[in-house]
Amino acid sequence: MPGKKRCRYCRDWFIPDPRTPHQKTCSKPACRKKRIEQAQKNWVKKNPYYFGNDYMRVKQWLKAHPGYLAKYRAAHPEYVAKDNQNRGLRRQRLKRRSADIQDTFRLKLAGIIGLLTRPVCADIQENIAAPFNTG
Repeated sequence: MPGKKRCRYCRDWFIPDPRTPHQKTCSKPACRKKRIEQAQKNWVKKNPYYFGNDYMRVKQWLKAHPGYLAKYRAAHPEYVAKDNQNRGLRRQRLKRRSADIQDTFRLKLAGIIGLLTRPVCADIQENIAAPFNTG
């Protein structure tokens, strides 16, 4: 099949646009959406600190525009519902992560305390006495 390529996402054959010989996906909306999402993920991965200093700028802007968030939330209840649901999921993940860390710490601490409180010579004495115990 000369001139045809397989779409990276749906695996269907397509004819690439002659102006873009490096084209990897077909023009179906679902495939285009996946390609754009992947490109954005790759970009964020390559530029991890791009949005890092955004907090202060947004905080200053919100201070200069009081009441904006309240008006926006009142006009977009579906956004508020989605945000509340996602906030709950983020809190659950954070609790799970901190619980895992605490459990790991407790287990390590218990192991250390167990080693410290165990009689040092007990194992040696049992090992020495074992061949002599005949009964």
